[in-house]
Amino acid sequence: MKKIEIVIKNGKIYVKTEGFQGEACIQEVNRLLEGLEGVHVETQEITPTQEYYAKGAAKAKAGL
Repeated sequence: MKKIEIVIKNGKIYVKTEGFQGEACIQEVNRLLEGLEGVHVETQEITPTQEYYAKGAAKAKAGL
C-alpha cells in the first residue's frame, strides 16, 4: 500500500512516504504539494530510504 505522511512541526514540513520505489515517491510528493494553492514549500533536504533505491537495484541486476 502506498502512503504519504505529512507532519508540520515548528514551521517545518516533514514528509515520509511508504510503498513507492525510486523517484516515484518524490514525484508524488511534488504533485501533492503543487495542488496546495497559495502554499510555497521549499525542499531543503531529502533523505532516501531503502525503498528509494530498490527500483534502481532491480534494474542493475537485470543489466538495464
